[in-house]
Amino acid sequence: MGVRIFLKSELTKISLLVKAGSKTESIEILGNHTLRIKVRAQAKDNEANDRVIELFSEALRIPKSQIQILKGMHSKMKMIGIQGITIEEILVRFK
Repeated sequence: MGVRIFLKSELTKISLLVKAGSKTESIEILGNHTLRIKVRAQAKDNEANDRVIELFSEALRIPKSQIQILKGMHSKMKMIGIQGITIEEILVRFK
C-alpha cells in the first residue's frame, strides 16, 4: 500500500496507513512518501482517530486544529489534511 501526497492551496494532504491497538506509538516513512502510524488507542469510539491527530500535532509541533481527517474515518487507510506546513517540512520532521 502506498501513500499519495498532494498539495492543494494551503492544505497538505497525506494518505497514511494506521495500525490501531499497537504496543508502541510511532510515525514512520516507509519509502516513496509512504507513512505508517501506530497508535495504542483502539479503533472504537474514534479513539484511534483522535490519537492520530494528537500524535501528528505533537510530532509536527502544530495545533490539533490544523489537522483533520478528510477520508477514512472507519478505515485503516486515511487521508489527513494539514494546514500551515509543507510536505518538505513534514518529511524532515519524521526522518
